[in-house]
Parts: sequence; C-alpha cells; structure tokens
Amino acid sequence: MVQVRGSADVTDPEGGAFWTTVTLQTVLAGRRVAISAYDHEVIPRVLLMRRNGSVRLLPEFDGPLDLPAITFYRFAPHAYAVGGQTQAIAASSTLLVVANSYSTRNSDFGGYRVGGFHRPPGRWHRCPGIAELFAIPLAVSGSAFAHPICDAKSIGVVVRDLRRRGSPARRLKPPAGYRLGQLDLPSVKMAGRFLALRSGEYSKGVLQVFDWRSGREVYRVPPSELSDDFGFSVQPDGKVAITQRDIAPVETSCERHTRIAWYSPREPWPHTLPYRPCGPELAMARDRIVYPGSAGLGSALFMTDTRGRKPLRLSGMLGYWDPSLPPFDFDGTRIAYGQTACIDERVVRDKIRSIARRGYLRAMTCPLQFAGRNGIDEGWGGTISVRVRCPAGCKGAWSIDTVGRHHRMLVDGGDFRLPPGIGTLHSVESALPQKYASRKPAHRRVRLVIRAQQPNGPDRTASRTITILTTRLAK
Repeated sequence: MVQVRGSADVTDPEGGAFWTTVTLQTVLAGRRVAISAYDHEVIPRVLLMRRNGSVRLLPEFDGPLDLPAITFYRFAPHAYAVGGQTQAIAASSTLLVVANSYSTRNSDFGGYRVGGFHRPPGRWHRCPGIAELFAIPLAVSGSAFAHPICDAKSIGVVVRDLRRRGSPARRLKPPAGYRLGQLDLPSVKMAGRFLALRSGEYSKGVLQVFDWRSGREVYRVPPSELSDDFGFSVQPDGKVAITQRDIAPVETSCERHTRIAWYSPREPWPHTLPYRPCGPELAMARDRIVYPGSAGLGSALFMTDTRGRKPLRLSGMLGYWDPSLPPFDFDGTRIAYGQTACIDERVVRDKIRSIARRGYLRAMTCPLQFAGRNGIDEGWGGTISVRVRCPAGCKGAWSIDTVGRHHRMLVDGGDFRLPPGIGTLHSVESALPQKYASRKPAHRRVRLVIRAQQPNGPDRTASRTITILTTRLAK
C-alpha cells in the first residue's frame, strides 16, 4: 500500500487485491473516510480508510447480488438490454448507510443496509423506491439518515433517527409535479437538524430546506432562480450554497457553472460570490465552501467562504471538467477526495490548517525507466519484449519507430498497465509480419519509445535506440 502524506492507495487494501478505475464516492466519517469504488469486476464495493490511513474492505455492507455496474442482457436473438448495479453511501462518525439499486432482465429492485463502524450492520432492507430513481437520494446526519420513500408510487424521502426509536419517521416531499433523482446529481443532503431536498420539473428546479425533526419546511429557493441541474450543499445552521450550469458557458475554461450563491433561514435570498465552479458539486461547512475550480489545463479543489475570501487551493490537478471530476467531501476542517494515481486512483484525506501551512498535496508523478542495459529481447515470430521499472506503477503505450527526422511507427507495442516494480512489455505486433514473409530479414536501427501517462500533466517519455531483426524496412 502506498502512503503519501495523508493519502492512501485504494488498489491494495487489507484482505486482497482491489484494482479500481473509478472512485465513486468519498465520505468523511469523523476522522475516517468511507469510500465507494469499483473492484476489478466493475462491482461497486465499500471500503473504509481508518484514522491511521490504512484501507480495508467492508464486505459486510455488500448488496445481495454481485452484479457488475454494467451488464448486457440478451432477451431476443438480436436484441440486448443494459442492466447493472448502482450504489450510494452516506456516513457520519457513528453511522454508515449503503444503498444498492439493481436493474436485471426480469425486474428492478433496490434496498439499503445500516450499520456502524464497531458493530455488524443490520439486514438488507428491500426498498422499491430506490430502484425508481436515477441517482439514489441518501444522506446521514449524526444518528439520523434519509432514503427514498419505499413505496414506488410516492415521491419524497423518509428520515429515520436511530437514537429516537420511538419517534415516527418523517416523510418530506417535493412540491406537486416535481420529482427526485432525475439527473445524476444528489437530491438530498443533511447537516445538523436541517435537510435540503432538490427536485426538478422539466427545466425548472426547486430546493427546499426542512427541519427534519419537526418536518417543517423552513424556506425554499424558488424555481424562478434555479434550473433543473443545479448542485448544492447545506451546513448545520441551515445555510445552503448553490451553483448551476451556465446557459452561456465560457468555452476557454472549465468554469461552466454560474457563480456560487448562498442562502440562509434568516436571509433566504441569493448572496452571490465571484467564483464559478467547474462542476455542480459543492461542499459547505462552517461558512466555508469547497468547489472545483480552474487550475491551468484542468481543475482542482478550492475553498472560499460566505464573505468571498480569496480562494485557497486544496488539491493538485484532479481532472479536466465535469463529468470527469472525482468525488470529494468536506466537513469544515478536513477534506477527502479521489485523485488519479499512476495506474488507478487514490483517496487523499487532509486537514485545512495543514494545507494553509504547507500547501496542497501535488498530484503523483509516475517515473518510468528501462530496467538494465540489456532489457530488450527479440522472441520467436518477431515479438519484442522490454523490461521496465515503474517505482509507483505506470500505464501508457509504447512503440518502435523509425529513426530520423520524419519518423513513423514501425511496430505497435500496445497499451500497458504495470504495478509498482519491474515489469515486462510485449509488443502486440511483430517485427517479422507474415505479410512480409517473402522479404529477407535484416538488422535495422530503430527507436523504442515508451510513453507513461501522468496524472498531473503531459506524458513522460523514455526512449532508446536499438537494433532489431525486421522485414518491415527490408527492400
């Protein structure tokens, strides 16, 4: 496992190899981080980053089916349908809730499981309402959690407080004609005693802020101020921050959303800040707002506050722009986010005060070099093998090119993906192809070029001039 100043590589947790290409969610749970990510079979799994930075799988929170995220079903001789599994997680320092939605050839169904970090989780509760939504509304605040109403004919969320088992569950519903979870954006968020509920109707949206303990709607951001694809966050005093896609985006930057605006129970009108995010996701706590902003060729996380202070950069480059941005979470003093690593992704957990003191954690660099002087072999049939060293793992592509100013590809090595250490690359093409079998092989000087992808910028290239036996340049 790679430990880099508060980060953890989620590709190798305790209990077995875990190759992931996408981190779906990172949720701060006190000093822990709950993680939802794909395994090597593209099945969503739940992991936990402990306080010491180690990561372990939580198989006890798996859903009832090991169904990949994308599955193709044949229902007629020449007809196929797409099904699969989606997963959502929500957590506090004492509670973890995991919801699963399945789409199969025969039916759609969903449910959820509730548990803690020091005791086994409860049984999986079937909840048909979860399967009816594109994005699963799920949120946690302390010992309370919100999930969709299980009656598929009803629209809204149910709030259950596990600390008050005798109190009735609250049902909170959007205005008539509005629906939840129609876009791949969160529909519900909780903080303290407040719950913010996002719903949409055609091109219009509305955000309601409830006191979930009493069920009373405190205030709302009306449809006249919102489109249907806005992002939002809520903090424990009821303030919300909002951004939405700009109808006239600036094509030269990633800032394709409107300026951040915040509202409060005492001042339920927009307070606009001068910053435009790259994506719809926001996180708000302690009057601080974290958002993805422009950072050179890509985007990074920045923090401002309700007074519009100069943004503090919190991360290295994460991606380009929505929808390629990895997930993040923020609780006012700590931040957790997914970040592209050398071969997969890593999860970073950091403190705001540490970032303010020493700066943000840079994105990883992925060096690659030839392993030894004679690490190149010519095999039977003209295949070429190259031994390389990748201290942090590496992925990319390689080729054998002609030598000279106007070089061209001679042999396609193909793509590669290597774990940390020394590995061997094998060419997908031959230097002695069958179509040139009539030619006489000859030794030719060529250029071997390996390009390793970098999370933080352009590819790194390692090259070497070699001599191989080939018919591709024979006359």
